[in-house]
Amino acid sequence: MDRATFLAGVVALFAPETGRFGAPESITVPMLVQNNRIYVDADFTGSAGRERTLQTQIDTGGGALILARRAADDLGLQVLGKPDRSETVRIAAPLVYIGSDSVTVPFAASTSADTSVIGPAAWSPAFLAGAYLRDYAVTFDYPGRTLSLNAPSLRATQIPVRISSKSGFPRVELVIDGEAMGFLLDTGASFTMLSERVVQRLRSKNPSWPTVTGAYGPANMLGGPMERNATMLRIPKVRFGPLLLESVDVVSRPAGTFEHYMSPLMSAPIVGAIAGNVLRNFAFRLDYPQERLELRFTENPWPGELTIAPIIVRPRPDGSYEIAGELRGSDLAGERLVAVEGHDVDGLSLFAVQELLRGTPGSTRTMTIGNTAQQSHRVAVAVVSIL
Repeated sequence: MDRATFLAGVVALFAPETGRFGAPESITVPMLVQNNRIYVDADFTGSAGRERTLQTQIDTGGGALILARRAADDLGLQVLGKPDRSETVRIAAPLVYIGSDSVTVPFAASTSADTSVIGPAAWSPAFLAGAYLRDYAVTFDYPGRTLSLNAPSLRATQIPVRISSKSGFPRVELVIDGEAMGFLLDTGASFTMLSERVVQRLRSKNPSWPTVTGAYGPANMLGGPMERNATMLRIPKVRFGPLLLESVDVVSRPAGTFEHYMSPLMSAPIVGAIAGNVLRNFAFRLDYPQERLELRFTENPWPGELTIAPIIVRPRPDGSYEIAGELRGSDLAGERLVAVEGHDVDGLSLFAVQELLRGTPGSTRTMTIGNTAQQSHRVAVAVVSIL
């Protein structure tokens, strides 16, 4: 989704005619956590009463409801405009239900290509902006694998949070190296992000902190030059309210991404987004109407998360993959990735491809690369611990 579609969703979300529902009773539904992202089954009703249950990513940093083309067509949703630069098109908004409660959806969009998922990174047919749940106190229980609307208080640690009146984005503060910094609370990203400017400042002050060039494992969210040139950094200690978090891994984003693009959509400036690799350790209750955040910490590690063949992969529009970069700086960049350990990767989710690249340190992963079967060849890449 490009900036125009994103902002259109934000504007529609907070238009005066949107309206609001009264507070519903508490509802709890199962929540899938995959690659540090969260999904629930939501019920959609489109034209002529067409109904579908769709696995739906919930993103507290998202700006719209996005449906894959086939899901939108199955629901009979009318196309309302032409595709934008990201090949996203506005469509009539369906009715959306989580459990038995309806969710206000003033703006919806769809992929223009014939797709069954919205993208390989978020491997689902639907994507829902968390701010569309602004009428609720929403409990995201990562360890318990449930999402609740208007569930009782967790009776846990309370952390200051500010909800933007412009976008509905929640802002929290982390203290890193003695400095308070603003962050988006972002359930839609698999890896915590931080401005390159801040990352470089922290590195210069703390040269012993582990670091690597490139974005690997769940930090490899998009592929391409941005992630090939990114910096991954392990911060020994981060304070989140009264909680002290240890070994927090972040990946850089170009300077200005948060300072100039995202900050105007927030209640105050931010320099990053705290995401799934940190949030998976929490059950947290985000009360949108009351602007309250409660956190209950339970360490929930992902063994082998960053033990992987250090390859940056980028999905192509046709469902295939190419190698965008490699830790050792070899000449693999730009090559099509055909298979890993004999498993074809075309049509797989980005997470599934990364799972094939994981292993034990010192082992290797054999990749088949090349534009055609006749031109393909195999290369072996050693598995390493990234940080």
